[in-house]
Amino acid sequence: MNLPPDRLQTGPDATPLAQDLAYCLEKAAPEGSTGYYTLRFAPAHLRDALLALAALQCELDAVVEQCSELRVAEGKLAYWSEELGRVGARRASHPVARALSTLLDDQQLRREDVQALLTSTHDRLRTPQVLDEQELMDLCRLGAGRIGRIIARLYQRGDRDQALAGEAAAAVERVRLLQAPQRAGQPAHTGVPRDALVELKVDRAAFDRGADGPGIDSLQATLMRRCLDHLDALGPQRGSDATRLPPPLLSRVRIARRELDNGIRRQRRLPQPLLPISRLWICWRDARRER
Repeated sequence: MNLPPDRLQTGPDATPLAQDLAYCLEKAAPEGSTGYYTLRFAPAHLRDALLALAALQCELDAVVEQCSELRVAEGKLAYWSEELGRVGARRASHPVARALSTLLDDQQLRREDVQALLTSTHDRLRTPQVLDEQELMDLCRLGAGRIGRIIARLYQRGDRDQALAGEAAAAVERVRLLQAPQRAGQPAHTGVPRDALVELKVDRAAFDRGADGPGIDSLQATLMRRCLDHLDALGPQRGSDATRLPPPLLSRVRIARRELDNGIRRQRRLPQPLLPISRLWICWRDARRER
């Protein structure tokens, strides 16, 4: 990360913010990842805030995706509700919450933003399987979409472009859920709605087990094509309209689109991740548009 040398120190001489940012970097933007390159080329005055937001999204995703027991997950969500409630008063104790309280004011991270993120996490925990694509996208808009709106606000975009940023972030989240490791009994977290299983005559139990078969292959291919159509429908990915999206979001849309296209063309069951050099090139090119 191209930050001043003292910003990510973790030793005894590091500032509290530097230590918090180091935690955020490890959590949200390991070297070679899409997050790493979008932050690498972000404006210096926004980089830390973007990193803290990305880390918050990772922490809330982990509540849903890394807890095997609902009671444990609910306890972690309650903890985050308390921590985020302390951000405005600068009394938070978690590194991510402390970084947010230092880097974002109450107009950049608003009370309704925090409530939407907590509600999204709660709804994901309480939804054993989404019914259809509309419900899936509503969950994505409430969580990742809200992060997209905050990012657009940091880039001083207007209301119309903030709404577009929210839709773009939600569409990318839909792709992420499709790529997420499958966990038995949690099909909602893989981005697979119930009506798609019914439509393509896929047995839910077989899908939960991670079984192979023509029906499941067809399901995954159909879902990838639908995700690709959704990203294409967003519109501003090329030409002068591309500047409507903040570069970090534009890059994520482009990368998600390329990964879906690779998965479809290669007849794979999942979107195929790009090489780090490809991610670097896309993020560098999009960042130049903002200058």
